Amino acid sequence: MSRHPRSQPANIARKAAFSAIVLLTLGACGGSTGFDANIMPGEKPQDRSDSGRRGGEDGLNGDSQSRNNGRTSRRDPNTTPPDTPPDQDPQRPQLPQIPPSASGGSGGPVGESQHRFTAANGKVSTWKIIAPTDVATKTYGLNIHLHGDGGGDYSWLYRPNARIAQKHGLLGVVVMAPNASRRWYQDGVRNAEFLHELIQKDILTRFNIDRTRIYFSGVSGGAQFLTGQFIPLYGLNYNTGAVLLCGGPANWQREFRTSPEFLSRFRLYWYSGTADFLYSQIVEGMRWYKSRGMQVESEMIPGAPHCEFPGGVSGALERKIALIIR
Repeated sequence: MSRHPRSQPANIARKAAFSAIVLLTLGACGGSTGFDANIMPGEKPQDRSDSGRRGGEDGLNGDSQSRNNGRTSRRDPNTTPPDTPPDQDPQRPQLPQIPPSASGGSGGPVGESQHRFTAANGKVSTWKIIAPTDVATKTYGLNIHLHGDGGGDYSWLYRPNARIAQKHGLLGVVVMAPNASRRWYQDGVRNAEFLHELIQKDILTRFNIDRTRIYFSGVSGGAQFLTGQFIPLYGLNYNTGAVLLCGGPANWQREFRTSPEFLSRFRLYWYSGTADFLYSQIVEGMRWYKSRGMQVESEMIPGAPHCEFPGGVSGALERKIALIIR
């Protein structure tokens, strides 16, 4: 019998069947082809370039496809589309929003704890905190409280300080003066170096603190140190405010480090009695800082002696800290 040439339709059918077998085989093996099975016989690849880029509209079984140099990659339709930002994925757990000013600390221990810190200048001392249970997942502000001469209130004021601070979204910390006399203003310049370094290198790395909400309070010798030494040297690093209880003289330093933002934002609040033996220094301190353009507020209790407040020192702190917090 003579052989007749196969008809063109039969050839097309055989080629289509062979292409389907190759595609299924490579798909099962995780391979890829150098051709597109969607291109019909006689059609050029560039004729389908637009539809291939649409991914999912014209692709096999609705799968998204992307083509690069003729190669086809297949994406699992159950995964998040590539153009969906991770933080907008509705199936991803949403984490708490962290402000850009957060220190990024590790979260620190929960509950009451005491820590020891050694500064670069050799000064050594301790600080206390009572951290709430959500401290690892929430960004807090900070209130640093400095005790009076002798450090007696260090042993108990950390508790009310923590409670008061948390009402305003702050962590309350009390710091012991780094010298044997427990007087902040003695060797005050080096003590100021110590305190600034402790905040920046210890507290802010242990806890996630909002750097724009770090406040200060001091009683008696602690207040003397704040306005006499610490604020003139390091206050502009914080731009927040301080409560000064029965103390707070003018700047004792030759230097006053300042900036327009510091002068416009830092709030100073004096609270004392007119019979306080430090009253004249307090009045001089208020005048000095006000003359430099700073925000100065005060309340003087007529006839009250040194550190005699209604409700005690903790009551005074609770009433006045709210006046400087933003």
